[in-house]
Amino acid sequence: MNVKNRRARLTDNINELLAFRSCAMTDELEVQWGTLANYRELLIQFRILSKGLIPSEYSEEVDKVPEFNGLEEMWNSKAHLDAILPDIALALYTFTENGESPPQYSLISRRVIESLESVVPKVYDTKKLLRYCKEINSTFYHGNIVASLLLMRTVLNYVPPVFDQKTFAQVSAQSGKSFMAIFENLDNGLRKIADLHAHNPIKCKEEYPTRNQVEPFIPLFEVLLQEVINKLK
Repeated sequence: MNVKNRRARLTDNINELLAFRSCAMTDELEVQWGTLANYRELLIQFRILSKGLIPSEYSEEVDKVPEFNGLEEMWNSKAHLDAILPDIALALYTFTENGESPPQYSLISRRVIESLESVVPKVYDTKKLLRYCKEINSTFYHGNIVASLLLMRTVLNYVPPVFDQKTFAQVSAQSGKSFMAIFENLDNGLRKIADLHAHNPIKCKEEYPTRNQVEPFIPLFEVLLQEVINKLK
Protein backbone atom coordinates (compact mmCIF):
# COMPACT_ATOMS: atom_id res chain seq x y z
CA MET A 1 0.00 0.00 0.00
CA ASN A 2 1.56 3.34 -0.99
CA VAL A 3 1.73 6.27 1.43
CA LYS A 4 -0.97 8.29 -0.31
CA ASN A 5 -3.50 5.45 -0.13
CA ARG A 6 -2.58 4.69 3.47
CA ARG A 7 -3.05 8.35 4.41
CA ALA A 8 -6.50 8.31 2.80
CA ARG A 9 -7.44 5.13 4.66
CA LEU A 10 -6.14 6.62 7.91
CA THR A 11 -8.27 9.72 7.37
CA ASP A 12 -11.36 7.55 6.87
CA ASN A 13 -10.44 5.55 9.96
CA ILE A 14 -10.10 8.71 12.07
CA ASN A 15 -13.49 9.95 10.89
CA GLU A 16 -15.05 6.63 11.92
CA LEU A 17 -13.38 6.81 15.33
CA LEU A 18 -14.58 10.37 15.88
CA ALA A 19 -18.12 9.45 14.85
CA PHE A 20 -18.17 6.23 16.89
CA ARG A 21 -21.05 6.05 19.34
CA SER A 22 -20.72 3.80 22.36
CA CYS A 23 -23.47 2.02 24.22
CA ALA A 24 -24.64 2.02 27.83
CA MET A 25 -24.28 -0.51 30.61
CA THR A 26 -28.05 -0.97 30.46
CA ASP A 27 -27.91 -2.18 26.85
CA GLU A 28 -28.15 -5.89 26.13
CA LEU A 29 -24.94 -7.92 26.40
CA GLU A 30 -25.03 -8.64 22.67
CA VAL A 31 -25.03 -4.91 21.93
CA GLN A 32 -22.17 -4.34 24.38
CA TRP A 33 -20.08 -7.13 22.86
CA GLY A 34 -20.72 -5.77 19.37
CA THR A 35 -19.66 -2.28 20.47
CA LEU A 36 -16.45 -3.59 22.03
CA ALA A 37 -15.60 -5.63 18.94
CA ASN A 38 -16.28 -2.75 16.53
CA TYR A 39 -14.23 -0.22 18.49
CA ARG A 40 -11.36 -2.68 18.99
CA GLU A 41 -11.23 -3.28 15.22
CA LEU A 42 -11.12 0.45 14.48
CA LEU A 43 -8.39 0.97 17.09
CA ILE A 44 -6.25 -1.86 15.68
CA GLN A 45 -6.60 -0.40 12.18
CA PHE A 46 -5.65 3.04 13.50
CA ARG A 47 -2.51 1.77 15.25
CA ILE A 48 -1.35 0.03 12.05
CA LEU A 49 -2.22 2.78 9.57
CA SER A 50 -0.80 5.63 11.65
CA LYS A 51 2.72 4.18 11.94
CA GLY A 52 5.14 6.50 10.15
CA LEU A 53 2.40 8.92 9.08
CA ILE A 54 2.10 10.97 12.27
CA PRO A 55 4.81 12.74 14.32
CA SER A 56 6.30 10.76 17.17
CA GLU A 57 4.77 12.99 19.84
CA TYR A 58 1.35 11.71 18.71
CA SER A 59 2.61 8.16 18.20
CA GLU A 60 3.78 8.15 21.81
CA GLU A 61 0.30 9.18 22.94
CA VAL A 62 -1.32 6.53 20.74
CA ASP A 63 0.91 3.90 22.34
CA LYS A 64 -0.42 4.97 25.74
CA VAL A 65 -4.05 4.27 24.78
CA PRO A 66 -4.86 1.28 27.03
CA GLU A 67 -6.23 -2.00 25.83
CA PHE A 68 -9.70 -2.94 27.06
CA ASN A 69 -11.92 -5.91 27.78
CA GLY A 70 -15.02 -4.31 29.27
CA LEU A 71 -17.19 -1.34 28.46
CA GLU A 72 -15.82 0.98 31.14
CA GLU A 73 -12.26 0.22 30.03
CA MET A 74 -13.27 0.98 26.44
CA TRP A 75 -14.72 4.34 27.51
CA ASN A 76 -11.37 5.18 29.13
CA SER A 77 -9.45 4.20 25.99
CA LYS A 78 -11.83 6.15 23.79
CA ALA A 79 -11.51 9.28 25.95
CA HIS A 80 -7.72 9.07 25.72
CA LEU A 81 -7.76 8.68 21.94
CA ASP A 82 -10.49 11.28 21.33
CA ALA A 83 -8.30 13.89 23.05
CA ILE A 84 -5.60 13.65 20.36
CA LEU A 85 -7.55 12.61 17.25
CA PRO A 86 -8.44 16.20 16.17
CA ASP A 87 -4.75 17.19 16.27
CA ILE A 88 -3.76 14.09 14.31
CA ALA A 89 -6.48 14.77 11.74
CA LEU A 90 -5.25 18.36 11.36
CA ALA A 91 -1.66 17.19 10.92
CA LEU A 92 -2.73 14.83 8.14
CA TYR A 93 -4.79 17.53 6.44
CA THR A 94 -2.09 20.20 6.52
CA PHE A 95 0.86 18.00 5.58
CA THR A 96 2.15 19.06 2.17
CA GLU A 97 2.74 16.08 -0.08
CA ASN A 98 6.31 16.86 -1.06
CA GLY A 99 7.48 13.28 -1.42
CA GLU A 100 8.79 13.02 2.13
CA SER A 101 7.29 11.35 5.18
CA PRO A 102 6.50 13.54 8.20
CA PRO A 103 9.45 13.84 10.59
CA GLN A 104 9.26 11.32 13.40
CA TYR A 105 9.92 13.99 16.03
CA SER A 106 9.57 17.71 16.54
CA LEU A 107 12.67 19.78 15.98
CA ILE A 108 12.12 21.42 19.37
CA SER A 109 10.77 18.98 21.93
CA ARG A 110 7.40 19.59 23.53
CA ARG A 111 9.07 19.60 26.96
CA VAL A 112 11.30 22.54 26.01
CA ILE A 113 8.33 24.49 24.65
CA GLU A 114 6.31 23.74 27.79
CA SER A 115 9.24 24.93 29.94
CA LEU A 116 9.40 28.16 27.94
CA GLU A 117 5.63 28.61 28.32
CA SER A 118 5.91 28.25 32.09
CA VAL A 119 8.63 30.88 32.47
CA VAL A 120 7.57 34.10 34.19
CA PRO A 121 10.43 36.36 33.05
CA LYS A 122 11.55 39.29 35.15
CA VAL A 123 12.85 41.41 32.26
CA TYR A 124 12.22 39.98 28.80
CA ASP A 125 8.91 39.10 27.17
CA THR A 126 8.99 35.50 25.88
CA LYS A 127 5.88 35.56 23.65
CA LYS A 128 7.83 36.19 20.43
CA LEU A 129 10.51 33.60 21.23
CA LEU A 130 7.81 31.05 22.02
CA ARG A 131 6.12 31.76 18.69
CA TYR A 132 9.46 31.39 16.90
CA CYS A 133 9.87 27.92 18.46
CA LYS A 134 6.38 26.83 17.43
CA GLU A 135 6.92 28.16 13.90
CA ILE A 136 10.19 26.23 13.67
CA ASN A 137 8.39 23.01 14.57
CA SER A 138 5.58 23.65 12.12
CA THR A 139 7.98 24.61 9.35
CA PHE A 140 10.22 21.59 9.91
CA TYR A 141 7.22 19.25 10.04
CA HIS A 142 6.06 20.44 6.62
CA GLY A 143 9.49 19.82 5.08
CA ASN A 144 10.45 23.48 4.66
CA ILE A 145 14.14 23.08 5.41
CA VAL A 146 15.37 26.51 4.33
CA ALA A 147 12.69 28.27 6.36
CA SER A 148 13.61 26.13 9.39
CA LEU A 149 17.27 27.11 9.08
CA LEU A 150 16.42 30.81 8.68
CA LEU A 151 14.13 30.77 11.72
CA MET A 152 16.79 29.04 13.80
CA ARG A 153 19.30 31.67 12.71
CA THR A 154 16.75 34.32 13.71
CA VAL A 155 16.70 32.87 17.23
CA LEU A 156 20.51 33.09 17.38
CA ASN A 157 20.22 36.79 16.60
CA TYR A 158 17.30 37.27 19.01
CA VAL A 159 18.51 35.83 22.31
CA PRO A 160 21.89 37.54 23.06
CA PRO A 161 20.35 40.21 25.38
CA VAL A 162 19.20 37.36 27.66
CA PHE A 163 22.95 36.66 28.17
CA ASP A 164 23.70 40.41 28.56
CA GLN A 165 25.39 40.45 25.16
CA LYS A 166 24.71 42.17 21.84
CA THR A 167 25.66 39.38 19.42
CA PHE A 168 25.64 35.61 19.50
CA ALA A 169 29.39 35.58 18.85
CA GLN A 170 29.78 37.48 22.12
CA VAL A 171 27.49 34.99 23.86
CA SER A 172 29.75 32.19 22.68
CA ALA A 173 32.97 33.99 23.65
CA GLN A 174 31.73 34.75 27.17
CA SER A 175 30.43 31.23 27.87
CA GLY A 176 32.14 28.44 29.74
CA LYS A 177 34.18 25.85 27.86
CA SER A 178 31.36 23.36 27.26
CA PHE A 179 28.79 25.95 26.22
CA MET A 180 31.38 27.77 24.12
CA ALA A 181 31.96 24.69 21.94
CA ILE A 182 28.21 24.21 21.45
CA PHE A 183 27.48 27.86 20.71
CA GLU A 184 30.45 28.18 18.35
CA ASN A 185 29.12 25.19 16.41
CA LEU A 186 25.75 26.91 16.07
CA ASP A 187 27.32 30.23 15.09
CA ASN A 188 29.85 28.80 12.65
CA GLY A 189 27.79 25.89 11.36
CA LEU A 190 24.07 26.56 11.51
CA ARG A 191 24.44 30.25 10.72
CA LYS A 192 26.68 29.63 7.71
CA ILE A 193 24.33 27.03 6.23
CA ALA A 194 21.37 29.40 6.71
CA ASP A 195 23.35 32.24 5.13
CA LEU A 196 24.31 29.98 2.23
CA HIS A 197 20.65 29.38 1.36
CA ALA A 198 19.63 32.98 2.08
CA HIS A 199 22.23 34.68 -0.11
CA ASN A 200 23.21 32.28 -2.92
CA PRO A 201 21.64 33.17 -6.30
CA ILE A 202 19.92 30.61 -8.52
CA LYS A 203 22.10 28.12 -10.40
CA CYS A 204 21.61 26.15 -13.58
CA LYS A 205 21.22 22.97 -11.57
CA GLU A 206 20.81 22.48 -7.83
CA GLU A 207 18.89 20.41 -5.28
CA TYR A 208 16.65 21.51 -2.44
CA PRO A 209 18.34 20.79 0.93
CA THR A 210 17.26 17.78 2.98
CA ARG A 211 16.71 17.42 6.73
CA ASN A 212 20.31 16.20 6.99
CA GLN A 213 21.40 19.85 6.92
CA VAL A 214 19.30 20.64 10.01
CA GLU A 215 19.43 17.51 12.14
CA PRO A 216 23.07 17.79 13.37
CA PHE A 217 22.18 21.10 15.02
CA ILE A 218 18.98 19.96 16.78
CA PRO A 219 20.60 18.84 20.08
CA LEU A 220 22.83 21.94 20.12
CA PHE A 221 19.85 24.20 19.52
CA GLU A 222 17.99 22.51 22.37
CA VAL A 223 20.91 23.19 24.74
CA LEU A 224 20.77 26.86 23.72
CA LEU A 225 17.04 27.09 24.40
CA GLN A 226 17.40 25.36 27.76
CA GLU A 227 20.12 27.81 28.75
CA VAL A 228 17.93 30.71 27.63
CA ILE A 229 15.11 29.34 29.83
CA ASN A 230 17.52 29.07 32.79
CA LYS A 231 18.63 32.67 32.29
CA LEU A 232 15.05 33.94 32.07
CA LYS A 233 13.92 32.37 35.35
